[in-house]
Amino acid sequence: MLVVEDERVSAMHTERMLRRAGFSSRLAGCGEEALAAFAAESFDAVLVDLGLPDMDGLTLAARMREMRAPSCPAPTLIALSGDAPEEVMERAAPGLLDGALAKPLCADALHCLLRPLQAQEPTKPDFSLLDDDASLAREFAALFLEDLPHRLRRLHAAMAEGDCASLCRHAHSLKSTTAMVGADGASEAARGLERAARAERIRDCPALLAALERDLEAVRSGLARLTSF
Repeated sequence: MLVVEDERVSAMHTERMLRRAGFSSRLAGCGEEALAAFAAESFDAVLVDLGLPDMDGLTLAARMREMRAPSCPAPTLIALSGDAPEEVMERAAPGLLDGALAKPLCADALHCLLRPLQAQEPTKPDFSLLDDDASLAREFAALFLEDLPHRLRRLHAAMAEGDCASLCRHAHSLKSTTAMVGADGASEAARGLERAARAERIRDCPALLAALERDLEAVRSGLARLTSF
């Protein structure tokens, strides 16, 4: 499996889920890195985040389709997005994607899409993210806390430049990642900022970003306590 994801928390989450399902995976952090890996190796499936820093995920999927040699079996191409899978499939060209998954990933949906790639169906795994594995929970929390200042700087930079496209992309990414650690309030706040940026309502964005930061401060405090154990 090739996982194309630039956000470390999301990448770690996806790789863990694949491992529990019995699949090995390789990570690419951007579109160009993914294309190089795709040209050098054969993959049964490619999981592509749509919000990559250097190219749109649908563009990447189309280039991979073009690169495949006719004699080679087509890999399963699955889009990963914070948007509803139905919306993603509607945006994609017919036949481009084999499926789409909403982030944070759902165990049943992932299992369904990957089932044809398995020689025989395994016992249905439990993909709960922060389940009873305390060390895994701390690992996710620590990674989230390490990345959070960089994420906030990117949001503020996009706001200062009036760059609605970048603001939308960074808010979209944070929406998914906060949901992965169970921070539903912060995830909804990020969703509100994403919607405003997508609609180019830049005047509304400072207040929405401030509200998001207030929610994130509570998340930061809770996760910091978790990592201290």
